Amino acid sequence: MESTEVIPGLPEEIAWTCFVKVSFEWHPQMEAVCRRWKAVLRSKKFFEARKRAGSSRQCVCMVQALPPSSTAPIGANVAGTSPPPLGITVYDLHQRSWTRLCPVPEFSKAGVPLFSQCVCSNGKLVLLGGWNPTSYAVLRSVYIFDFFSRKWCRGSDMLRTRSFFACSTLDGLVFVAGGHDDNKDALATAEVYSVEDDSWRELPRMSEERDECGGFELNGKFYVVSGYHTHTQGQFVQSGEVYDPKVGNWNRIENLWMKATCSAAITAVACGQLHDFSGQEVLRYNADLNSWLLVDAIPEGRTVAACTSSSSDCIIVATASCNGDTKCKYKLFLYKPSLVNDSRWTKFESEEDFCSLIQTLCTVEL
Repeated sequence: MESTEVIPGLPEEIAWTCFVKVSFEWHPQMEAVCRRWKAVLRSKKFFEARKRAGSSRQCVCMVQALPPSSTAPIGANVAGTSPPPLGITVYDLHQRSWTRLCPVPEFSKAGVPLFSQCVCSNGKLVLLGGWNPTSYAVLRSVYIFDFFSRKWCRGSDMLRTRSFFACSTLDGLVFVAGGHDDNKDALATAEVYSVEDDSWRELPRMSEERDECGGFELNGKFYVVSGYHTHTQGQFVQSGEVYDPKVGNWNRIENLWMKATCSAAITAVACGQLHDFSGQEVLRYNADLNSWLLVDAIPEGRTVAACTSSSSDCIIVATASCNGDTKCKYKLFLYKPSLVNDSRWTKFESEEDFCSLIQTLCTVEL
């Protein structure tokens, strides 16, 4: 009969103290020891214990172009060529190491869906929607990567087909809103996904259609900013909407977004404050005044993606630096707004195979 004790003969408190100190790389080997260890290592209680003990690890997950198989420079816009296949790159902030996840089995060498949204919830990576990388069909699909088993699984499809939508996580749930369907019609609909239950729930509609809108979480609420209507394609609005899960409704905010000529793109929260990375500028949002203030500048290149760190006190920023032959190199920075001057920015050195196009990114705590 298998013991119910974590480590037979040791008090549970001491056994758990030993467990939480073991590096994440050894967890698969530990899971193979017995069913009890596997249950402990995959439990929410163990995950929370590792965070309290400071033993968890932060990693950045990126939807990134795979190394080119031809001599065409990365980023080149050559007529008649297909977009590069995408994969998932993982950068470990503690070990400063780069790795690449196995492709989604359904797409084999094609990697992952084009333009899919990438979020992390409860220690798992979630890919939502996007385009089939072979047929370019718009997808409702959800794919989940479990870092414990090192495998992909298929989640329940979104309630509606949508791409270029707003997306963010809040309290372990994944919120999506807006975008457009497979007929290119802009959407005002929204829905929420529970990774734990693998289930979707319809949310109230927003006040208007919002294609190519941006989304983020701030102070326990889901924000959707900018976007455009079906019949006003490319004419981005400056309004936004805020969904409060506690009351279950949307609140419209006029002039929330300061750019009416481009999509709401690169936002992230640090220390409870929203930041926008616009080209080479860093702006901070003042909710009381509903206004944006220029607070910093990007040290190199132009921002292409950003996300809040797992610790919520800093932001991971991806930038692109391009030379005259249109070959771009993509780099990662850690931005800590609580520090001063140049100490706010830390650059992570990239290996040659990990300098290609970064589409989007998110952080996961393991």
